[in-house]
Amino acid sequence: MKKFIVRVECLLEVLVVAENIDDVSKLTDDFSLEKLDELPKQISEVRNVTEIGEM
Repeated sequence: MKKFIVRVECLLEVLVVAENIDDVSKLTDDFSLEKLDELPKQISEVRNVTEIGEM
């Protein structure tokens, strides 16, 4: 089997557990990709496929 990278524009929902809404940006280091990637998440909608390439 071959491997492919698919780049998409999508709507991603991330679960952040916090005491209040003001703490969300602090807990995610102002929404850094590294912090968000560590959290539970789900793709809600794929809006556009921008590229498909073989690895």
